[in-house]
Amino acid sequence: MKANELRIGNYLMFNDELGNELVEAIFKSHSYITGKESWHIATENLEGEELNLFQPIQLTEKWLFDFDIFLNEMGRAWDCGCFIIVREDNIFWAEINSESIELPYVHTLQNLYFVLSENELKKTKDD
Repeated sequence: MKANELRIGNYLMFNDELGNELVEAIFKSHSYITGKESWHIATENLEGEELNLFQPIQLTEKWLFDFDIFLNEMGRAWDCGCFIIVREDNIFWAEINSESIELPYVHTLQNLYFVLSENELKKTKDD
């Protein structure tokens, strides 16, 4: 996962823990000891951990439910309003016009939704 794939408001997993963290800041820091720069993420619970300690969260039906995205009447696709989501071979895809975009992770769904709707996609249900 790269820093330029993330936005403030994305959900990520920290250190393989079961919970998730909501990104509040993404910043680069410079170590005067090693001379290297590295990306860090701050959340409500973490002040600035290195990006490599975070993992993307696999997109699941539960996450769609938590975002208030429900199956359509035919039960074959989830309707986001600005695009639909289908699942083939356990992989989620956004269908936009005649294009298909793979949605492997929660943050990829959040980012696509933001680009198309100009609104944040946030959880409406707690775990």
